[in-house]
Amino acid sequence: MAMQRGQRRVRDEARESAHLLAELAGEYHETFALLDRRVALEDLNRRVLAVAGVECGFAAPVEAEDLIVIRSANGLLGPHLIGLRIRSGLGLGGRAMAERAPVRIPDYGASRTITHDFDGPVLAEGIRGTFAVPMLHAGAVVGVVWGAMREPAEFGDRVVREVETLGTVAATRLHIAERARAQTEVALRAERRRMADELHDNLGASLFTIGVQIRNALGDCDGLDPMGQDSAVLIERLRSIEAQLDRASATLRESLSALHGAEPHLDLPVTLRSDLEAFAARSGTPARLVLLSELPALDDARARAVVAVTREALLNVEKHAAAGSVVVSIGVGDGGIRIAVCDDGIGIGAGDERKARDGLGVVQSAERVERLGGRFSVVGDQDGTTVRIWMPIDQPPPRPVESTPARPSPPSQ
Repeated sequence: MAMQRGQRRVRDEARESAHLLAELAGEYHETFALLDRRVALEDLNRRVLAVAGVECGFAAPVEAEDLIVIRSANGLLGPHLIGLRIRSGLGLGGRAMAERAPVRIPDYGASRTITHDFDGPVLAEGIRGTFAVPMLHAGAVVGVVWGAMREPAEFGDRVVREVETLGTVAATRLHIAERARAQTEVALRAERRRMADELHDNLGASLFTIGVQIRNALGDCDGLDPMGQDSAVLIERLRSIEAQLDRASATLRESLSALHGAEPHLDLPVTLRSDLEAFAARSGTPARLVLLSELPALDDARARAVVAVTREALLNVEKHAAAGSVVVSIGVGDGGIRIAVCDDGIGIGAGDERKARDGLGVVQSAERVERLGGRFSVVGDQDGTTVRIWMPIDQPPPRPVESTPARPSPPSQ
């Protein structure tokens, strides 16, 4: 009897452990799906098959303006649909994308409500009854998901609503995965720039010093007997080393150019990330950059203004806030780029807010942003202070007005 109780206890513990492991595996999969677009799409396809009871499901994320590309599928017979590029308004998926609403048809080949640009690959899969649901995040289409049968079929409202819910969850995952990818890309670009700076400062300086020494040595050789065998060999060796050094310097310059090169839309976040790393090293206050969306390139004047004003905000945090951490977020909104510099320091009290706004550094920052058509604000409470910048991206910066040069302002305190 005791042995049986012991065996039951062991079985119960084993079942509990297996259940725990299954939960952990599920949590791991959910977390991984947040960081990997491919995993998120594959998980979506499996869920669509289970919820809608269809034979196949496939999904296409948005990859350019008005363009989706089918990247993941479950239940297909061949590769006919994978990689299919679909423009907004074309076919079933393009119509769902354009209308931002689910579209369902009982028989694909006989439908008169869609264009038939993709009949070849779709009919090669034997697809008949099908539906397409747009994946929406913050009101924007980030992809389309389909469910399909190989016979004519009607799909009820309940099925479509459940797939819409799956699509919303998947859209959030795709958004997070894209932000994680963008953050990684910015981090890699920043590291490449740091490496370039170190190579320039260390290796570049060393090569320059060696070159000077070789040229000086060649100058000293001018007084040697040109007919002497030893001097001739020495001069030849020095000239060979000088030629090798020139080639090494040229290679270094090319490498530095490649390492420093960045896509225009990454210049701003890479620069801000470097500034935050310098701020953290200087002040001892943890600081990080959060990229909320893919950024278009700003013109030089506005990009310089954003960087300068952000640096001024960080300087004020360092001098006045006694903050435990700083977060700089950057994204797109209202036809422009939004930047927020948030700290969790002592904040600005009600009596101090006007004083902070009237401070010389803040006034100069506001004027610099507003001259370029942007907006600037400072708000604070007991939880910290936030500096917000908005800079337009859809219009050229104002042309400078000719006037009498103003006297230089004293440095901000």
